[in-house]
Amino acid sequence: KLPFMIDDHELFVSASIGIAIYPEAGETMDALVRSADMAMYTVKDRGKNGFEFFNETMNETSTARMTIERELRRALVNDELKVCYQPQVNAISEQIVGFEALIRWEHPEKGLIYPNDFIPIAEETGLILDVGNFVLETVCYDISNWREAGIENIRVSVNFSALQVEQCDFI
Repeated sequence: KLPFMIDDHELFVSASIGIAIYPEAGETMDALVRSADMAMYTVKDRGKNGFEFFNETMNETSTARMTIERELRRALVNDELKVCYQPQVNAISEQIVGFEALIRWEHPEKGLIYPNDFIPIAEETGLILDVGNFVLETVCYDISNWREAGIENIRVSVNFSALQVEQCDFI
C-alpha cells in the first residue's frame, strides 16, 4: 500500500466496511444502517481494513454486550463487584511477598463472572473508570484495616486500564 502525501506527511489509509442487505439485515433505512454499523465494528474488532456482511449473530452479540453494560452499571450500584487478593509468592523462598488485587463480579442470577467477560465492555463504555475507582478504593480501605489490625508492610498490586492512567486526576 502506498501512502498519500499531504504536505510533507505520509498518510496510510485503510477502510472498514460493513455491508447490510435488504431485507435480511433490516427492512427500514435505520435498521439497515444499524446492521451495516454492526458489521463495520466487527471488521474493526478484527483489526480493521476489510469488509464484513451483516449476519444475525452480530445482532445477538450486540444485544449481549448491551445487557452486560446495563447489568454492570447495576452491579456498581448494588455492590456486586468484589476484590479478591491473589498471593504473590517468591519462587525461591516460597514466601508470600505481596498480593494482586483481582476483581470479580458476583452476579445475582448468573453467579461468578470473570473479568475477561466484562472488562472489555467496561473499557469500551468508559465504565472502567468507575470499576477502577471501586477497586482502588476497596484496596486502600482493606490495607487501612489490615494496618489497624497490626499487619504492616503489605504490598498489593493493582492493575489499571490505560483509560484510567490517561485521566488528569489519576495520580
